[in-house]
Amino acid sequence: MKPIHILLVLMLLSCQTIFGEQSQTVSRHQPTTQVVCNQQETIQQLQAENKEMKEQLEKMDKAIDRYSEDVRHQQDLINDNHSDWLVILSIVMMVIAGGFGVIAPYLMNSRNSQRLEDRFTEMQSDLNRQVEDARGQANSAQQQAESAQQQAESAQQQAEQAQQSLREIETLRDHVDEIEKSINKDKKAAEAAAKEAKANKLFSEALAEKDPQKAIELYTKVIETGLYLSEAYDNRGILKSDMGYNDGALADYNKAIELNPQNAKAYNNRGVLKSNMGDNNGALEDYNKAIKLNPQYADAYNNRGNLKSEMGDDEGAMQDINNAIELDPQSADAYDSRGELKLKMGDYAGALVDLNKAFDLDSNIMEIYLHRMTCYQKLAEAEKDADKKKEYLAKAEEDRKKAEELKNKKKKQ
Repeated sequence: MKPIHILLVLMLLSCQTIFGEQSQTVSRHQPTTQVVCNQQETIQQLQAENKEMKEQLEKMDKAIDRYSEDVRHQQDLINDNHSDWLVILSIVMMVIAGGFGVIAPYLMNSRNSQRLEDRFTEMQSDLNRQVEDARGQANSAQQQAESAQQQAESAQQQAEQAQQSLREIETLRDHVDEIEKSINKDKKAAEAAAKEAKANKLFSEALAEKDPQKAIELYTKVIETGLYLSEAYDNRGILKSDMGYNDGALADYNKAIELNPQNAKAYNNRGVLKSNMGDNNGALEDYNKAIKLNPQYADAYNNRGNLKSEMGDDEGAMQDINNAIELDPQSADAYDSRGELKLKMGDYAGALVDLNKAFDLDSNIMEIYLHRMTCYQKLAEAEKDADKKKEYLAKAEEDRKKAEELKNKKKKQ
C-alpha cells in the first residue's frame, strides 16, 4: 500500500476515534472538562500522526530520487494520485462536515470545530505543496535527462568527427608515403642515370684514347662504376693483348665471359689470344662458341678461317672466310685473309685481286701491304717478261716501305 493511501486510512481512523469518544461523552453526560481533555488527546494523536505522515513523505522524496530515471511515469502517477486525493479529501470533508453538523452541538463548541477544519486545511495545503515539489523534482530530472541526452549526442558527433579526421589523416599519410616513394624512385632513377652517363663518358673516352695505358685506366674506371662490366673487361683485355700482357688479357676475357656468358665478342677475342699463345684447340673452341652465339659474326668466321688455314685445313678455311665476306662485304680483314690464303694455295692472281680490294677498303692495315708485297714478289718470280718482273718488284718494294711507315707510326703512338 502506498504512503498516500496509508495517510487516508489513518485520517479516517482518527475521525472515527474522535467521533466515537465524543459520542460516549455526550451519552454519559460527562462534564465539559472531560471533553476538553479528550480533544487535547485527540490533537496530540493527530500531531503524532502528522509526524508519521511527514516521515512517510520524506520516504516518498527518497523514493522519488531513487526512481528519477522513470520520471515521466512517476509524474503521471502523481497526477492520478493527486486527482484521487482531491476526490477522497472532498468526500472526507463532506463526511466530516456532515458528522460535525449532527454531533457538533454535543461534542465541541464552534472553536474546536474551527481548529480541526484549519488543521485539515493545513494538512491539505502541505500535501499539495509536497505534490508540487515532487512535480518540480520530476521536471528537473527530466531536464537533466534531456541535457544528458544532448551531451551524449554532442559527444557522438565529436567522436564521428574525430573518426573522420583520423581517416583523412590516414589518407593524407598514404598520399605522403606515395609521394616519398615517387621521390625516392625518381632520386634512384636520377642517380642511376648520372651513374650511367658517367660510365658512358668514360667508355667513350677510353675508345677514343690513343694511348693504350691511359685507355686501360679509363676502362678500369668504367669497371668501378659497375656498368658495362663485360664490355669494359673485354676491351681492356684487347689493349693488354696488344701490349703483350697476355696473362692480364686472358684474365680480363675470362671475367668478361663470366659476367656475360652470351658475350660472343669476348669468346672471339679470347680465341685470338689463345691462337697467339699457341693454344689452337682452345682458340678453335672459342671461335665455335662465338659463332654459335652469333651466327652473323663475320669476324669470328674470318678468325676461324685463319686458324684452320694455320692448322692445314685450307678448304675449311676458305669456306669460313667466304662466309665472313658474305656477311660483311666491307671487311678489309676478310679480303686480306682470303688473299693470304690464295697466296698460300698458289693462286697469286686471285690473291692480288683480294688484297687490292682489302687495300681499297682500308689502306692503313700494315698486314695488307706485307701480304701484297709477298704476292708481287711471287708474281715477279713467275714472270718471264723482264719489264713486267721489274714492275712487280718495284711495287713489292713500295708496299714494303709503306708497311714500314705504318709500323713506325704505330710505335710512335
